[in-house]
Amino acid sequence: RSVVGSFIGAKPEEIVFTNNTTDSINLAIDSILEHVNDHDIVLISIAEHHSNMLPYLKCVKNGAKIKFVGVKSGIIEPDEIKAVLSPKTKIVAVAHCSNVLGNINDVEKIGAIVKEHNPDIFFIVDGAQAVAHIPVDVKKIRADFYAFSGHKMYAPDGIGVLYVNEKIHHLIKPARAGGGTI
Repeated sequence: RSVVGSFIGAKPEEIVFTNNTTDSINLAIDSILEHVNDHDIVLISIAEHHSNMLPYLKCVKNGAKIKFVGVKSGIIEPDEIKAVLSPKTKIVAVAHCSNVLGNINDVEKIGAIVKEHNPDIFFIVDGAQAVAHIPVDVKKIRADFYAFSGHKMYAPDGIGVLYVNEKIHHLIKPARAGGGTI
């Protein structure tokens, strides 16, 4: 956890090992699902990989609405995120880098916009395509969750990472019960 944390600018206690990026994103959603209710909005871009899109269907079961933001030349425009944020926005989820085109989204600027609008919005970043190719600092990004897989960096399959910002530890519930949850 110390090594992985230092790689992305996180503390060891903010690192959770999972099976892969999809598992990490599902774990993030499962751990905050009780905070998503009727009339909340989950904001994602139309360019998301299914791993960063399908888990949010769980929010729809709680009554939330999914709203899609467009892209320009394959890149999420931070100003478009700003324009569609509302008091009902509960989650903003974006990919750091496209798995199709390789376009790099300005997640640092998006994170600043989201948190300045409302610090209680959960900001979730799919970093699977980014961590092996560009420096990542989760604190500068202001992410609540940042997910990625080891196999993108030549590690064995079945190793994933979920960064969970310590500022939200008190809000999340264990998604899977075990001896350490008592």
